[in-house]
Amino acid sequence: MSGKQRRERGTRLVDQAYRSEGLAPFFMHDDVQHFFSFYEAGCVNEIAAADANDDDARRNAGMKLQAMRRLKQHMADIIATGERAKVTLEKIDE
Repeated sequence: MSGKQRRERGTRLVDQAYRSEGLAPFFMHDDVQHFFSFYEAGCVNEIAAADANDDDARRNAGMKLQAMRRLKQHMADIIATGERAKVTLEKIDE
């Protein structure tokens, strides 16, 4: 690996670690987790309460639920990537 590639890799790892450090406290906050749970429960209730023939209502609620779950997964992935980057940076520094 050339010096330039090492610097670019180091910069990328630092960026990932900073992103994780910024997002983790927000994502792990009790109020945010409560919001996610409340929103998801609301979507599930919308699906359950929709009329048997109201495909649009069920589809819309399902899409909202899927979007929320993807957002949560994306945030969790950013945090996990940052944590791995921190470990890698520590190994590089040793």
